[in-house]
Amino acid sequence: MSAHRTVAEPALRLRIADSLTPALVTGTYTITVHQNLTNTAGDAVDEGYLPTESAPTSQQFEVRAPRFTVDPEWIHGCYPPANAIGGFADTLPHVTLTRATLPWERLLASSSATKTCALPWLALLLFGEGELPGDPHCMGTTQPRTVAQMWAAKPEDRHPDDTGVTLPDFDRTEGLAVPETAPVRTISLTDTLLKDLAPGEDELPYLCHLRTVNEEDQHTRSDEIRLGDYAVTVANRFPRPAGGRYVAHLVSLEGWRNHLPDTDGSAKGPAADPEQLRMVSLWSWTFECLPSRAASFTTLTQRFVDSAGSEGGNLLLRIPVATQPLGTDQKEVAVRLNAGYVPITCRSETGLDTFGWYRGPLAAHPLAVPFDPAERRRCAGEALVLLESYGVYDVSLSAAFTAGRAAALAAPHFCAALLRTRTQARRAIADALRGGGLTRLDAKSKLPSAVKADDPTLRPGQARTTLEKLVDKGSDSLLSRLLSNAAQPRQGRPPAPARARAAARAAVTDLTPDLLRRNTTLRGQLRTLLRPPRPTTATGQAGDDTGVADAWLAGLTDLKGLPFSHLVPDSRMLPPESLRFFHVDPYWITALVDGALSIGRAHDFDAAIDDLLFTPQAATQPDTRAAAAGMLLRSELVSGWPGLEITATRTHGDPPVMEQVTVRRRDVLAGDVLLVLFDAVPDQVMLTEPTQGVHFGVDRHPDSDPNEADPLRYGAIALRAVSGDDIGAPLDSWYPDTPGLQHVLRRSLSSPALPDRVADIGALTSALADTDLDQDLSPADFAVQMINGARRRTFHAPAELTAATAAPTDTGSPDDA
Repeated sequence: MSAHRTVAEPALRLRIADSLTPALVTGTYTITVHQNLTNTAGDAVDEGYLPTESAPTSQQFEVRAPRFTVDPEWIHGCYPPANAIGGFADTLPHVTLTRATLPWERLLASSSATKTCALPWLALLLFGEGELPGDPHCMGTTQPRTVAQMWAAKPEDRHPDDTGVTLPDFDRTEGLAVPETAPVRTISLTDTLLKDLAPGEDELPYLCHLRTVNEEDQHTRSDEIRLGDYAVTVANRFPRPAGGRYVAHLVSLEGWRNHLPDTDGSAKGPAADPEQLRMVSLWSWTFECLPSRAASFTTLTQRFVDSAGSEGGNLLLRIPVATQPLGTDQKEVAVRLNAGYVPITCRSETGLDTFGWYRGPLAAHPLAVPFDPAERRRCAGEALVLLESYGVYDVSLSAAFTAGRAAALAAPHFCAALLRTRTQARRAIADALRGGGLTRLDAKSKLPSAVKADDPTLRPGQARTTLEKLVDKGSDSLLSRLLSNAAQPRQGRPPAPARARAAARAAVTDLTPDLLRRNTTLRGQLRTLLRPPRPTTATGQAGDDTGVADAWLAGLTDLKGLPFSHLVPDSRMLPPESLRFFHVDPYWITALVDGALSIGRAHDFDAAIDDLLFTPQAATQPDTRAAAAGMLLRSELVSGWPGLEITATRTHGDPPVMEQVTVRRRDVLAGDVLLVLFDAVPDQVMLTEPTQGVHFGVDRHPDSDPNEADPLRYGAIALRAVSGDDIGAPLDSWYPDTPGLQHVLRRSLSSPALPDRVADIGALTSALADTDLDQDLSPADFAVQMINGARRRTFHAPAELTAATAAPTDTGSPDDA
C-alpha cells in the first residue's frame, strides 16, 4: 500500500495523509511466469515441462472490494454524533472508517487536479428536510432493494417502483461476488439535486483523507482518537444556522460519474424534466441542528461570564444581595444570605409559628463547625442550632436529619439490611465474649477498689448496674473483666454457661459510643470482629447486609434520593441559564447520615454499632465520604450538549503539581439541570464541547460581531503551517482577513431554496493557496486547515478565595481540542 504527503497536526497528535491506495485496486489481473534452465556450460536446457519465456504460464485472479454495503464494524464514528441535537452550523459533517483503504479500493478515475491522488468512489452527502422524496423529515428512512434489482440490465428485472428510474451504470466486467438476494439500502433523488449537492471530480480528493494515530502520538484527551489508521470522508455542506433536521448518507458514486457537477464545482442548469436516480446508501445517520442564535456554545457560556460579577462572586450558589449601604442588623442578614442561607417559615415543637434560617448541603463558603463532630444526633431536635442574639433557629442540620430519616424510610431494603446488621453484630459480640474472642484489653489495669472479685453484686440480675458503675469509673478492660468474673463459680449461682450468656447479654446491651471513643483498643477489636472480608456478588457489590447498607449510605452522601428543594431551597439561587459553584458541607452530610441511621435505633448499643460500622474510623470527624465541592448548571447546554465535557483540576504541593479532580457524581436532575460533585475543591473548571475525535469547519474570527449567529458571516479559517519543521502549527493569520466566508458557497445551484450552503471546495482550496501558505494544497493540507477545535470555557478560582469558583476566562480557541 502507498500513502501520499503526510501532514502532522501537533495540537491533536495525529498524522493526516492524502490517501491510502492499495497496491491493487478492484479489478481482474493476470500473473505470467516463466523459468529458464541452463547447464553448467551456460546453454539453455528445455526439459519440456517448464514454462519458458516463449511459452509462459498465465493465471488470472480478481481483486474484489465492498460495493453495496459496508460492515457496521468499519464505522468508527461520525460527527455530528448520531441523533445529536446541538449547534452544528459551523461544521462540515464527516464519517470515520476503520477500514482505512475503503474510499480508494475502487476508483472512478485518476484526479487531474492533484495529479498524485486517485478519485475515491465514496462521497458523504448531507440532505435537509424536504429534499429526499422518500425521507422528507430526515428520519434516516431508506428504500430496500436487492443486489439483483440494482444490477438489473432489463426493465423487467427491476423493482416495480423503479420503472423510469435511472440505476447506477455499473461496470459489469467485474463479477458481483455477493448473493443476488442480498439487501441493499438505497435513496431516491433527482439528478438536479445530486448536481447541487455532490462534489465535483476535482473536489472529491479533498474530501477524503487518511488519519493515523500511533503510540508515539497518542496524547489526546478524546476517547474517540484511538490507535490505528482511519479513512475520513467529509461532507461539503454546512447545516443552516436557522436549524433543522439533517440526514447524512455515505453513498457510492460508482456509475454516477457523468452526473457529478462540472469540474469547477458549479452545478449544471436544471433539466426540463428532472431525472430520478436511485443511489446506494452504504451508511447513514441523522442529527438536529438548533438555531445558532439560541444554542451556540460560545453564546451560552458567555452569559455565565457576563453575569459573574466581581471576582466571580455571582457564580456562587446563593441569593444575590443588594450592594446598597446596610445597617447592623441588615448586615447580619446579608452575611447569612451570602453564605447560602434562606429565611423560611417553621413551627417550633411547642407549636409556635416563627421563621428560621436554612442552608442545604451546597454551601457558598465553608462555615464554622456548628457542633462537636464526635457527637451523633439521636433526633432532629438535637440538631437545632439556636441563634441566641435573635431568638431564632438555624434548622439546616435538623432538616438534614429529617431528610436522611425520610430517605431511609423510603428504602425498605436499606432498613431491613440495617436492622439485620445490628442483630448480627449483637450475636457476634456475645459469641466472642462467651468464647474468649474479646481478650483482656489491658493486663496491668486493676478493677476499681470498690469492686472485689468475689463481690456478690456481680450476680447476673445486677450485671447492668455493676456495668454502669464500671463505665462511670472508666475501666479500660470492662468487657473482658466482666466475662472473667462472671465465669467464676459461686455458691447458689446458675451454671457457668448460663452465667456467661447473661454476662454477655448485659455487656452487649451496655456498649456505648462514648466507651468506644475513649477505648480505641476496644474499638479496633470490635471493628475487626464486625468487619471481616465480605463476599461479593457477580456484580462486584458486597453481598452481605453491611455491604448493602454501606452502598446505600454511599449514595446518600452523594445526595441521591433527596428532594431538589433541599439542595436549592430558593429558585433565585439557580435562575435560568446560570452556572453555580459550591462547597459540600460535611456536617450537613453527617446529620443526614445520622437521620438515616436513626431508623430502628432502640438504645445505645445500636448507636455504638452504627458508629463502628458506618462512620469514619476516627469517629471525631465529619463524614469524610462526602464530596468536597461541585457545580450546578441550568442551561440549554445540558440538553443541547449531552456529551458536554467537564474537567476540574487543582494545584497543590511544593513544588506545585496540577492534578485532575475526580468527578464523584454527574446527574441530569431535570431537562436543563446538571449536578456535578467533585471529590476535592478544584481551582479550575473547564467546560468543553464534546470533541468526538476531530471535526472540520470554520472558526469564529476574533474581529467578528459576538452577536452574529451565522458562522459563515462571523467565521474564518485559522491557517496552519503545511511545510517546514512545524507542520500543523498555527500561523496567527486568518482566511479571509475579515470575518465572513459567504463567498466560498456555490453560486449556481439549481434549487437555492433547498440545497443551500454547499461549499465550493475547488474555489476554497485555490483561495487558501494564495494566502500566507503560498503553495497548492494537497488533501492532507486542506484537512489540516479545516480542523475545527472544540470550544472551551475555563473558570478559575483566585488563591485568595476559599470558594471553588471565581472570575471566569474564555479559553475557547481553534486549538483547544
